[in-house]
Amino acid sequence: MCKTDVVACNLTSQEGDVIKTFDRLCEVQSDKATVEITSRYEGIVAKVYSKEGDIVKVMHCNFAHTSQTISNPRLNSHLLC
Repeated sequence: MCKTDVVACNLTSQEGDVIKTFDRLCEVQSDKATVEITSRYEGIVAKVYSKEGDIVKVMHCNFAHTSQTISNPRLNSHLLC
């Protein structure tokens, strides 16, 4: 695992879940810390790109979701930063 990799552990949000700002999405673990990742957006989780135990690169998309309003259907992505 290099400096820009973390392990996805404890995915608390799944595809189809309704999420609000600051809801917990998952935890990631590096060789130095375990960090909780929370949502920056409200909406519905459309896609989870990793599963527990996967090695994920920092600053790469891990979750995507759509906004809850039909009139403004955006697809937003959560980056691990």
